[in-house]
Amino acid sequence: MYDPTPKRLPAAVLALLVLLALVISAAAAPAALTSFTARKVVLDSSGKVLTEEKIAMAGEKIRAESLRGDMVMIFRHDLGLLWVLAPEKKIYVAIPLDQRTWDRETRGATEGERIRVLGREKVNGFSCTRKEVTGTRTAMGRAAGRTIWSSDRLPMILRSRTGQGVTTELRDIRGTEPAKDMFELPRGYRKVGDNMGLFLMYMRGAATGPPTPIH
Repeated sequence: MYDPTPKRLPAAVLALLVLLALVISAAAAPAALTSFTARKVVLDSSGKVLTEEKIAMAGEKIRAESLRGDMVMIFRHDLGLLWVLAPEKKIYVAIPLDQRTWDRETRGATEGERIRVLGREKVNGFSCTRKEVTGTRTAMGRAAGRTIWSSDRLPMILRSRTGQGVTTELRDIRGTEPAKDMFELPRGYRKVGDNMGLFLMYMRGAATGPPTPIH
């Protein structure tokens, strides 16, 4: 006689189905990008573009170049160095790159800062976690805070917004492998120091300094 009672599947079959579902889900999820290029745009509180630069990242290396090409910053976390170049004058400075600066550039937060998750949001096609970051240092008696948007698919935050409403975000993100020489010092450049003060003096023509070795 027919028994209408649903039959329970064996535990082994259930486990296999669950495993299969997880595998399919993982395969369908977009892969994380370890290398990419993008535009970094800074906007004021009204949405007006203030500055824009080209970004390239590959592992522990970041290159940021102004649209006019008059300044290039190369972050080398693997070497603990930040190179700032002026292509027109063929000069550069080499500044020590500490972990705090690298974390601020990539994670949007540094050790000691307080982080509170606010929710989930999509930004430029990426599913992001929106977080409130409160610094330990105070300005005018108050802790400085900002909001950041980060995605598990990117090694750099997608968007950050200050308490004054200034927003920095990545746009036109492409998962491509940048050329390796983009993260190296070009030949023929002269080192003029190890701090931004000297670099800016040379940029303004206020200093020439003694001859230094050409890279």
